[in-house]
Amino acid sequence: MPQSHAAHSSLTRLTRLAQRREGAGQWLGDALRGRLGKLAEVAMEVALETGDPTGRLLAGRVQQEGDEDLVGALAERIDASPQKLAVPLRELALVVVTRSLEIRRALWVDPSPAQRAEIAELCLTRGLRLEGVGRLEEGLEVTREGVATLRSLVEEGFSVYRGSLASGLHNQAVQLGELGDSDGALASTREAVAIYRELAAENAGSYRVDYALSLDNLGIELQRIGHVAEALEAFQEAFDILRSEPSDPLELARLGLNLGLMLWYTGDAQGALDRTQNALEILRRHFDERPFVVGPDLARGLTNLSLVLGGLGNPEEARQASSEAVVLRRRLARERPAVFREDLARSLLNHGMDLGQLGRASQGVEATEEAVELWRSLDLDKPDVYRHRVAQALQNLGILKCAAGDLEGGVEELAEAVDLFDECERQRAGAFLPELVEACASLGKMLYHLGRMTEAVPVLERAAGLFRDLILSDDTSAADDYGFHLARVLDQLVLSLGELGEKAEAVRIGREAVELYRCLAEGRLEELGGDLAMALINLAAALDEARETKEALEIRREAAAIQREGR
Repeated sequence: MPQSHAAHSSLTRLTRLAQRREGAGQWLGDALRGRLGKLAEVAMEVALETGDPTGRLLAGRVQQEGDEDLVGALAERIDASPQKLAVPLRELALVVVTRSLEIRRALWVDPSPAQRAEIAELCLTRGLRLEGVGRLEEGLEVTREGVATLRSLVEEGFSVYRGSLASGLHNQAVQLGELGDSDGALASTREAVAIYRELAAENAGSYRVDYALSLDNLGIELQRIGHVAEALEAFQEAFDILRSEPSDPLELARLGLNLGLMLWYTGDAQGALDRTQNALEILRRHFDERPFVVGPDLARGLTNLSLVLGGLGNPEEARQASSEAVVLRRRLARERPAVFREDLARSLLNHGMDLGQLGRASQGVEATEEAVELWRSLDLDKPDVYRHRVAQALQNLGILKCAAGDLEGGVEELAEAVDLFDECERQRAGAFLPELVEACASLGKMLYHLGRMTEAVPVLERAAGLFRDLILSDDTSAADDYGFHLARVLDQLVLSLGELGEKAEAVRIGREAVELYRCLAEGRLEELGGDLAMALINLAAALDEARETKEALEIRREAAAIQREGR
């Protein structure tokens, strides 16, 4: 057996042993010690085939023993490989670029413009590698250094580095967005898009792929701040450009997932399903050959697919997709919690919702409780970024607990969700208002069902007021989005006020609920007739309590007529 084959076989056996037996990784580390020149590239192959811990152990050995020649050879190998983003090589890629940067800084005491540019580009790469192992703040710091250097070079007249500057701005935007700085992220990505647009026009389209990727990131940042129409336009343009250009199919799949999710949010359910399924077909096709590159994107696509399928009325298919996503992300998070904990929390939250849709609320509670704990652990480090995620998870948990029969527990979770959304709203006014009002509405409804009317009424009144604010906002679609929810809250409020003996107020709110349902049901009576009839019945009961029996009788006749028509 050739020596390289023997080394490959031995390292593979040691890796498998280390994966099965705690402490066996030491033997693998011992095998690499002092033999990096012969084993480094073989160890890289084994890491890509078998996964952890070979890549991490190799990174440790290179950091301690790697000389300039070895670091250069590994850097060249990693940069040229389609596997450079593979999860098992992330620590090694970081060590290699860090050492490469250190070597050049030591050699070039007074660097020329070209050398300054090379150092800056290594900073950008190191920023990405730090991001890849979950060290976002450090990654942003070194990315900013690279961007500043490249900007200086461009301002000095070295326009050849405009493409590198745009690349750095793109990376900086992604990192700022992940850290919750939406304004900074949007400014950086707009600048990157503008530079790439100019370069693509000047160079016969040579930069069109880079332009598309920056447009895609622009869509992400626009979506984050609620500019839905602009976000969809950016996602669609990015996808169309990439589809027309020779490019990595995995990049096309990633952009397809983003576009598919945006289509779903804007109401094009079939377009969202088609785009998401097409992206997943590409990812599955490449999964076997590059599992540690494709795995994170495949998990994201499955989570998106479950959301779309659930909304289209296919709850069992949605559950299957979200379950597969949880399995993939649990494995990734087990190996690299700092990188994949957040993704696992998202998938668990989505899976809990899917289980709830199938009537398996107790199992949904279990998955969602795990998601809550993961979000809480992230919130300890970055409350400005993750506090609203904790609130969202608690809201889902509260609803699921109520569905599972634990009303008291559900109310407790919902009350905490409202408090956290309030805190987020105080920090960024308007950013979390839709989520706050939905949490208030859910809490008020559950308090009513528990018979805690004195608590339910002020919560429902607040929810109604917030829904009115949203309807009167600048968003012209707000009335369609929130009118029905306001009507439901008003209907619940009528019942709560009636229980407290607030007769006149119950009648007043009941009239508002009925008028709103009438507006909503115009042209949609088949869909909303039942809701209108129930609001009329509730108003009639309030009128009876207020001794306005003649009007109550007329209202009941109207409700009966609507119910007969709907049969």
